[in-house]
This record gives sequence, C-alpha cells and structure tokens, in this order.
Amino acid sequence: MTFVIKTANDEIYLIGAKERPYPTIKITRSTGQPDGDASVRKYEVSFTAKKAQALCIF
Repeated sequence: MTFVIKTANDEIYLIGAKERPYPTIKITRSTGQPDGDASVRKYEVSFTAKKAQALCIF
C-alpha cells in the first residue's frame, strides 16, 4: 500500500516502497450506532526507513 501524507508544514510525502522495511499499517474499525452514526476506519502508518518516503511536488 502507498499513502500520501501532508504535514503541518504543508509538505506532502509519498509513503511506501517495494523494498524492505515496509511501512507498518494498523487499521482500526468501528461500527456506527443504530441511530445513524457512520462507521469509521482509522489508519495509522508508521515507518523507520528514509527510503520509504519521498517528497512529492505537484
């Protein structure tokens, strides 16, 4: 999987690579309540290798 991340400094990075170590992805799912709350998926992406990120310029 690949992710586009925007930092607080408005820098945009592409996270993910074909080489090891791969980014670690944790997915948390919660279902909505019967009264109409939406279901939610939360993705937490962490990585340790600098080659796993690339600065994106649009």
